[in-house]
Amino acid sequence: MQYHISTGLIIKHFEENNGCPLCDIEKIVEANICRELLADGCMDDDVRSEVNEKGFCLKHFEQLYEMPSKLGLALQTTTRMNTLFKKCLTQPTSVRMAKRQSKELNEQAQTCIVCDYTEKEMVKYYKTIAQLYANEEEFRKLLLNSEGFCLKHYSKLLNYCEYAGFSAKKYLECLYDVEAKRLNKSVELLKAFANRHDYRNLGKPLGEATTALPRIKNDLFGKK
Repeated sequence: MQYHISTGLIIKHFEENNGCPLCDIEKIVEANICRELLADGCMDDDVRSEVNEKGFCLKHFEQLYEMPSKLGLALQTTTRMNTLFKKCLTQPTSVRMAKRQSKELNEQAQTCIVCDYTEKEMVKYYKTIAQLYANEEEFRKLLLNSEGFCLKHYSKLLNYCEYAGFSAKKYLECLYDVEAKRLNKSVELLKAFANRHDYRNLGKPLGEATTALPRIKNDLFGKK
């Protein structure tokens, strides 16, 4: 069996069982991509060309800015700005031209090379997890006993379920069972949190319900 990517990182984060393992893996992938963009990526014509065309979203610009190579970011951003000037930052001379530039600027604001590279790498993890389920008994146990996933990564795993081959149906059952358990607990904690704020329950300790809102935030949007 040829897996799509090294399984070490997958096993490590499933074993840690600290919320959505794919959120943790994605952070590592993003950081590696950002480091590469500010190192050899500055000298790679193909990468520079992609940066010119796609640029960075706010999240990843800030992540790049926190890294040591401010020069690398300045170089990458300079060429990106040159592209924007050529495409949609010329003097508009008519209403039609202004609207066209507005549309182009909005489209340009939606692109990010780090987002694209990250998604491309993460697809390999989604495929490999399905393959691991199909071929590794120990991993099936890990998945079954895991804490589940944020909704984003759950949806991605569903989308690549065919890579579990003949085990796809069982894989989907396992994914659903794990996710339903996670989300049902989150909803119960939300209910408990709300109930503790009923005047009849004033003074009662919140207990685990104190985690209700941070937990549901992670469910809905992933770990930040």
